[in-house]
Amino acid sequence: MHVLDWLDSPRFVPQLLAMVAPTGFMISELGARQPKGWSDPRESELVGPHEPFLLPEQQATLTGWWLKHKRGVKLPTWDLAVSALDAEMRKSLILVEAKAHAAELGIAGKSSPKRRKPDEQARSDENHERIAAAIAEANTNLRINSPDIRLSRDSNYQLSNRIAFAWKLASMGIPTALLYLGFIGDENIATDPHHFLTPSDWQAAFDLYSAKHLPVAYQGQRINCGAASFWLLVRSLRVLKQSPSVEYRRKKLNTPR
Repeated sequence: MHVLDWLDSPRFVPQLLAMVAPTGFMISELGARQPKGWSDPRESELVGPHEPFLLPEQQATLTGWWLKHKRGVKLPTWDLAVSALDAEMRKSLILVEAKAHAAELGIAGKSSPKRRKPDEQARSDENHERIAAAIAEANTNLRINSPDIRLSRDSNYQLSNRIAFAWKLASMGIPTALLYLGFIGDENIATDPHHFLTPSDWQAAFDLYSAKHLPVAYQGQRINCGAASFWLLVRSLRVLKQSPSVEYRRKKLNTPR
């Protein structure tokens, strides 16, 4: 909801530009983005025939790195993806992971899916191992220059897969800004103290969430990945309107249809 409201706001591009200023990225008002707003709320996987962010060969490389069996399986989706250009006019990406309350900062590892048929289970298990290998590859390469980084499929998978994707894209020559965006001021999104009422609430929650895997010192820094770099940026934005109350959402959820 908050991402879609922001996308429909006239302040979206200038605010996003201010958030990614350390990267030097340029963003066009008409540049590709997904979702586009309430008119098109679909989140992006970055791969697929209608995805505008990567060339077909780049999509194939990214998919093959992450999955062994692709049929019926999705790559991680992004709350927001935006095309950009860096200072050298290279096509770049801004990938946004948005949070509105602390419970969204999950630290669990990735569970292994259970399938009904043996052949389906075998494919699922192989994908599970491919994902572990992809994250391990990112971890090994990042630790060459940043030895305090620790990524794993089995611990804080949500953060690990986001950083791994940013590394992979940058290693493919696509400068990338990984933007963790905390929406603050929504007093209805969760019970106190789990919502973020101030920028410091969000920053403290993110630092605690990420510290064992990507120390605070790396925030806002250029992380070299060979062909290009990525940045991890932590920003906050005040919500444009409040969510429906928890009581209202529970009532709607339990209303017979």
